[in-house]
Amino acid sequence: MIPPVRQAGKVEREAEALAAWFSAGQRDLPWRQPYSAPGVLAEENDAPRRDPYRVWIAEIMLQQTQVATVVPYFERWMARFPDVFALAAAAEADALEAWAGLGYYSRARNILVTARELVARGGAFPDTREGLLALKGIGEYTAGAIASLAFDRPEPILDGNLVRVFSRLYGMAFLPDSKVNRAAYWDKAREWAEAHRPGLVNEGLMELGALICTPRNPSCDDCPLSAGCVARRDGTQATLPPAKGRKAGVDVEGYAVAAYRNVGEGRQVLLYTAGKDERLAGLVNFPFFAVPDWTGLKGAWKAALPGLVSAHLKPRPATVSHGITHYRYRIRLAEANVEARKAESILPEGYAWVEEEALGRLLVSSLPRKIWRSLGDLGSPHR
Repeated sequence: MIPPVRQAGKVEREAEALAAWFSAGQRDLPWRQPYSAPGVLAEENDAPRRDPYRVWIAEIMLQQTQVATVVPYFERWMARFPDVFALAAAAEADALEAWAGLGYYSRARNILVTARELVARGGAFPDTREGLLALKGIGEYTAGAIASLAFDRPEPILDGNLVRVFSRLYGMAFLPDSKVNRAAYWDKAREWAEAHRPGLVNEGLMELGALICTPRNPSCDDCPLSAGCVARRDGTQATLPPAKGRKAGVDVEGYAVAAYRNVGEGRQVLLYTAGKDERLAGLVNFPFFAVPDWTGLKGAWKAALPGLVSAHLKPRPATVSHGITHYRYRIRLAEANVEARKAESILPEGYAWVEEEALGRLLVSSLPRKIWRSLGDLGSPHR
């Protein structure tokens, strides 16, 4: 399904109109500060380019997160890690703490890995799509955003907002859900990036999708591209792009166990970090077992932690409900007191004892924090 070819020169004129519209009324967002490093602007009249570090952090934070939510996180992050050198020198726990609340914590870990790689090379960002794609955690969209916004390279971007804009503008009554369909959208994105100043055009398309060409009730009268929009001409704004099938919700039941051991005058708690192929991958959490009942929990605990089989498991009268993407968790709580001599057993991969006082920094996700808070509300000894 190939969209109609537009008249030669039309995209160039529309791209200029879009860039002018964006330049005149863009939102004042903290990551849109121009980059003023020596030698970045080749000519006085060039479009102001963005700091690649700020573009990178903002684009990763904005993945599956609203702009209004990201702004305070971004500002706090920049105050703590103002450049790639400050970030590269940070401990993983500090980066995760600054990220806490944004979810998808593998993104924060990837950011830290990439920052350290960039600093090892001297601290400069690659200025090509290929160079950016070679960095951990940077995909097609983010590579195009950094290349175009920070280096004014004619590289395309494509996300949900731009799919909606192109679908309506060209009458593309299909989603990028196959190789051919996806290529059709990327071809249009590249055509626009190459039509005029790439940074301004790409940001203009982002802004248009966020503020004007919205999913419902688009503001067509305020759109700088409305004169050539197929959807407005045909009255199909409400049906383009076609609705995407939603994944059915998956219910997951099980137990989270808060296991303690006494160490001198203090106490340690057992935590588990799920592997990349497991559910909740990368999340630091209390040991969680997707079992239906208490008998199942005792069997799962024995199988996972044979060295702690003698730990005294005790149910707690509470249930925690939590949603992650299309998974709906219903988690019952348990505690385990581990004998000092058994606590020295070698733990399987992923498990670790941590100081109780460190939990506030380590439990960066809302799910384990919710579990820990519920235990406290029940009068757990940690309170």
